[in-house]
Amino acid sequence: MVEVKGQWHKELYTAAAAQLHERYSIHPDAANQGIYLALWFGPDEKVAALKNTEITSAQGLKESIQKQMPTELIPVIDVFVLDVSKA
Repeated sequence: MVEVKGQWHKELYTAAAAQLHERYSIHPDAANQGIYLALWFGPDEKVAALKNTEITSAQGLKESIQKQMPTELIPVIDVFVLDVSKA
């Protein structure tokens, strides 16, 4: 299963657990595993509906998401951040 959120989405930091894990990865074919994909539009966009003052890259967003995920989800949910920012 895959859950996708833009960096500005207010549930950016909770969707991996609340949506992907609790709702979708429970499907028997998913085996409690999933992919959480966040879209990075650049440092000038909000992060989780808040003004961004700290995160400057797609890698930084990935690390921030992983830090806030429950530890029990780290082995079963892979986090990817797709950089769609303009160069």
